[in-house]
Amino acid sequence: MKIHLQSFLNNKVKAKRKSGKNKMRFVYNDFKKFFDYEKELNKVRNKGKKSELLEKIIEYKKGGH
Repeated sequence: MKIHLQSFLNNKVKAKRKSGKNKMRFVYNDFKKFFDYEKELNKVRNKGKKSELLEKIIEYKKGGH
């Protein structure tokens, strides 16, 4: 499974898209666009916590607006 995942990621990082007439550009021109480590860490750290927006929606639904 790990070998297949690595192969998939290798192909994904080399992905290109059309950019103008007869030109191709890489979809991910830097590593952070491909994988934002800090963003993923924050997801794990905040797992199970309610977002501020969700808190406001819950409060509104309860009638405490």
